[in-house]
Amino acid sequence: MNLAAATGLTLDNNKKNPIFGAGRINQAPIGATKGTIAAGLAMFRKGSTSKKVGSLLAIFAVALAVISVVNFQFNIIREETRESILNDAKFIPTVKEISATIPHDKGTVVTVSSNGPHITYFTGLRAVSPYGVSSEPSLVDFMKSKKSEYLIVIENKADEPKLRPLFSSQGLKLLNGDFQKMSSYKSDQFTFHLYRLANSQSIEIVSPLAGDTISGPSTGVLVSVKGRLLSPSFAKDGDESFAKITKVEVVVDNLYPYQLAKPGSTEPDDWSSWSYQILITSEGTHQIVVRSTDSAGNQRWVGQSVKVVFTDNDGTGK
Repeated sequence: MNLAAATGLTLDNNKKNPIFGAGRINQAPIGATKGTIAAGLAMFRKGSTSKKVGSLLAIFAVALAVISVVNFQFNIIREETRESILNDAKFIPTVKEISATIPHDKGTVVTVSSNGPHITYFTGLRAVSPYGVSSEPSLVDFMKSKKSEYLIVIENKADEPKLRPLFSSQGLKLLNGDFQKMSSYKSDQFTFHLYRLANSQSIEIVSPLAGDTISGPSTGVLVSVKGRLLSPSFAKDGDESFAKITKVEVVVDNLYPYQLAKPGSTEPDDWSSWSYQILITSEGTHQIVVRSTDSAGNQRWVGQSVKVVFTDNDGTGK
């Protein structure tokens, strides 16, 4: 039996589907199928017992065919969407590179403009889409309510229609008051931007800078990480009982546990500046994440990536 012929259902690939981004189910034939079922019901009411049983079986068969074909075609739509992403050879490496800059040790929640399930699947981060948000201020409120410090924007992509102007290439140029832009990334088909809420950062890395290339012998490149304190605590402005920063820790490439940095002052709990040194023995991109903790137990993170290149090829460092 030809289900398409029996149900009249077709997939119109020339029409855009707002959810899946591919074709959509052609609705007109469904009306014709409803007519067929209605005719079957009329026969059921007028016919003999044997005809009624036959009519019920026919109605059931048509209904089952409709459900099967609709489900099949929606699976085609999902598959087309999945393939459009997987055909982007750099999509997975790019989202993993972004993920490596974001700390994972506290069940980090990231806000994403689009493709949240894919980002969650490939990175392990809990990605949430800001549905119901219509402006930058309400986006900030949404992120604070979710305890989400990081925002991943896929340029010109937004699951929430009202945020499409903000996440457009032009709108992103204005996204600088409440957010600190950390970096941009490109895959074959998408441009990604990573932001962090500006008022959530208590420390910053001043050296090396994000994207810096550090060279040295293959026996090991000594990377000196230096930073400073941006705010003395995580308390609200005007709160005299603020909590002081009690320690700053560093982890590289998510190789836990965190290691304590060295304060720049000999004064107790003075983390106005700090430093940390690590020997890196492999080339490529490495992620540095710094965590600060205050006396109340509050914690904040900042991260960035650097590239290590060896200056020799024989492993001698000469």
